[in-house]
Amino acid sequence: MGKRRIRCLIANGVEAEQIRLVDRRSDRLEESKSKYGVTGVPDLGRGMRWDPTACFVAVPGGSAAEICAIALEAGKHVFCEVPMGATVAEAQHLRSLSDRHGVLAASGAQQPFHPLVRQCRQWLRDASFGRPLVFNLEWGQYLPGWHPYEDYRAFYSPAQLLGVMNLQIVQFYFITDDRIRQIKCFRQHVSSLQIDGGDVWHVVGLTRKGMAITMHVDLVHRPVRNTARFVSQLGTIEIDFMANRVRRYLAETKEWDVSAVPENYSYEQCYIDEIELFLRCLSGHDQWHYPISQAVDVMKCLSAMQQNAGEAGVSC
Repeated sequence: MGKRRIRCLIANGVEAEQIRLVDRRSDRLEESKSKYGVTGVPDLGRGMRWDPTACFVAVPGGSAAEICAIALEAGKHVFCEVPMGATVAEAQHLRSLSDRHGVLAASGAQQPFHPLVRQCRQWLRDASFGRPLVFNLEWGQYLPGWHPYEDYRAFYSPAQLLGVMNLQIVQFYFITDDRIRQIKCFRQHVSSLQIDGGDVWHVVGLTRKGMAITMHVDLVHRPVRNTARFVSQLGTIEIDFMANRVRRYLAETKEWDVSAVPENYSYEQCYIDEIELFLRCLSGHDQWHYPISQAVDVMKCLSAMQQNAGEAGVSC
């Protein structure tokens, strides 16, 4: 993700000389220099002495809060990959630091910039669709396929799957302008993957507006599965990211409307557009689409999921 954020900054007109990479690994520092012309330093202290305007934190979720806090305390704007803090307390602490020092604490959430997500949001607000009553998410990707170039045991932690769930909830909130009010989670480990925290999560819940939700997330699915479905009494809207389409069925017409991503569209454009917004926020020309107050709310959902994930169901 660090390399991706460098690419996004350069794509938005930031010169390589204006970027510094902090990384303990000399091979990654050298790679970024050779690929992007970005120089780096091996520790955060030296990086902060460079006196940056903003810090991009692209580290595993368990380490993010500490680095974000150092930057915010120094009066630096922060962009952080999700989750922004591994606990509710950490997220709330970062929120208080952001308020105290008057700087932006921006948690990443690129899906709202995707054309399929924006089309889904528009259709959901069309009166012809009616009030959404049911939401279903299916997300699955075989863990060793995340980073095919390295052993999954070398990089994976349960916080990363929580990061996936975080992004899915953010996407749901953006599309619906709704919030989860009640949640239940079941977690299993069914594969031979050598990981902690389970490889299959099932989540059920209710939203403040009365929508019933189910979410399935796993680390074993091949090929990759990523769909989201909204159902009302008048129709269905379904996003299929792997098919690059969103479609809507209306009972009145008994037909499917289909919207596909533009030809040659790259998902990286979502990240580029996200960083463009962040840069506009730094110049005071826009507001961040996913405020840290909402990040705290999402973390409360994730915390509730973790609290009851180990509870057994009723035998039958």
